[in-house]
Amino acid sequence: MTFQPDMASMRGIALAPDWEIIVKFIRTLGLLGAAGAAALGAATATSTVAFATPATAATTPAHTVEGVKSHVSERTRSITTNLTEMRTRITANQRLTAAAKATLQADITKALADTATWQTRIAAATTTTAVRAAGPARDAVTADLTKFRTDLAAARAQAAAGRATTARTTGH
Repeated sequence: MTFQPDMASMRGIALAPDWEIIVKFIRTLGLLGAAGAAALGAATATSTVAFATPATAATTPAHTVEGVKSHVSERTRSITTNLTEMRTRITANQRLTAAAKATLQADITKALADTATWQTRIAAATTTTAVRAAGPARDAVTADLTKFRTDLAAARAQAAAGRATTARTTGH
């Protein structure tokens, strides 16, 4: 006599997933996702209407020559302000070596000159072709800023290493 369990006793042993539960779970997730998307869509529509003020509508579109001029003007103003501030901070920093300060000051001077060149070329642009022709000037600014950041990190690391050496030799 072989043992054959009846299906009622096998119900408690879950060898395979119960498809009814899986289907209910997927439907619930679908409904929750649809409700979330609807709520997000309504919130986005409401926020778009709430922020569509005349001041926002009066700004120039980004894909026009005037829009690019406006964006570049803001960007160059920000770069110039930040680099001028960094120049002052570097000059006042007593932890940096004279060589590191000279390198950083040269990087800042070159970046400011290239930023002015980029701004001048964009300000003179009247067509999208002229805006695209100013791309190398933008690339020069990007390269200058990257070099400045690299040199600044190296100068900071050198200053930190100098402080660590001084702390070991003095015992502080």
